[in-house]
Amino acid sequence: MFDAITSNSPDVVNGALAALPQGAIDIRGPRGNTPLFESVLKHHVHSVGLLLKRGANPRLINVDGYDALDAAAFGGCAMCAHALIEAGLDPKTVRHDGFNALHRAIWGDTPQHTETVKVILEAGVSPSMIANMTSTRPDQQSGPVPPINMVNENEATKALLEEWILKEANGEVGKPTKAQSLPKASTTNAPPSKKRHLEKVERLVPKNKGARLDTSLETPRGNQAKPDKKVAAKFTGKEPKEEL
Repeated sequence: MFDAITSNSPDVVNGALAALPQGAIDIRGPRGNTPLFESVLKHHVHSVGLLLKRGANPRLINVDGYDALDAAAFGGCAMCAHALIEAGLDPKTVRHDGFNALHRAIWGDTPQHTETVKVILEAGVSPSMIANMTSTRPDQQSGPVPPINMVNENEATKALLEEWILKEANGEVGKPTKAQSLPKASTTNAPPSKKRHLEKVERLVPKNKGARLDTSLETPRGNQAKPDKKVAAKFTGKEPKEEL
């Protein structure tokens, strides 16, 4: 079945499904990944659509605690994310590491990740939904991390978030409640790097409307959240390389 997924051919996938015992469409592979999860990892949109149509369960999580939408966001597959959200997955779901699908898509530096961020924002996730990081390393600080602080070098994603934060400040999109803004998390796999501020976004808010972004939840120094190589390996299945 997993060899058929690699082909991304509907005919090949249908043939493999026909050969499986009834109800085995969600057979588990490496790290507990299902064929649907593997299709998302490979950005095989046709296979994702076919498997969903044939009854694959998108809510199943792998041994690392992630589902197919987490993989779509992390990998920057906008069309996969859209299909999975349409199938019923909630992009607001916060995993054990304190992050949701929006946060994972923000980490990426490609245009595809920016498109994925847009899909998730359009699905109703707040652009200011805070990630509550709990550090487990002495060189990291715990604390709330706004999505804008998670952007690395992707200026398109940063501009998109600024646009949506402005819309939220002006009441054009729904603003999360306090409980939604500070999801609880028991552990984290995403270490921080350098600090970013919301000063540029504040300047974008029209003063004549009295609107102002809440910057009381500043990121502690060094807490620009992004995944490390071990987190990436959980999605890609590739062992991280040691740095010199």
